[in-house]
Amino acid sequence: MRKPIFTLILLVPLLAFSQKKGKAKEVESDTTVQIPFVNDAIIYSEVVQVDSTSATDLYQRAKRFFVDAYKSANDVIQMDDEKNGEVTGKGNFKVFFDRGALISGVSTSVKHTISIYVKDGRYKYEIKDLSVNYYESGSRIGTSYISGHEVNSPLEGFAKSKMKMHKRYIEAVDAEIRATINLLKAAMLKKPETKKSDW
Repeated sequence: MRKPIFTLILLVPLLAFSQKKGKAKEVESDTTVQIPFVNDAIIYSEVVQVDSTSATDLYQRAKRFFVDAYKSANDVIQMDDEKNGEVTGKGNFKVFFDRGALISGVSTSVKHTISIYVKDGRYKYEIKDLSVNYYESGSRIGTSYISGHEVNSPLEGFAKSKMKMHKRYIEAVDAEIRATINLLKAAMLKKPETKKSDW
């Protein structure tokens, strides 16, 4: 019966937030993570040097990363521009949102855009446009019923909230993003296997 009231309490902090431009925000909790804010948006980005590697090779490795990291690279990849050295995709990953003892937790889908730009000897990645998506089940208050609905909220609202449950959630999301970045970095160092023609 209290679920709609608690849902409103959870959503209010997502609507009001402020952040200095261009600086990483520290989310305080039992473990501290750095959430990279750029102009009030969360953007994970880095330029990585890969010596003695052509843009063509890095482009092929970027394509291979999408194939290995996502279930269907064809569905994920939105832009594939070998000439200008860019591969961009839209993906998602699952993170459980533990909302405490009074409200049941939910499995969320964190949607994001990932872009890889390549040049001779280096590449740049960007992970941005992060949003949290989940289904809020319906509930009853007295004789009234509030129907279930989809929730789609920018991740920035969770990152700027002071509520502990949001901090824990942000830590879990950050861990998933950093795991994706580690997979990408490993893929961009991996040389293609030489194929034998005598099959």
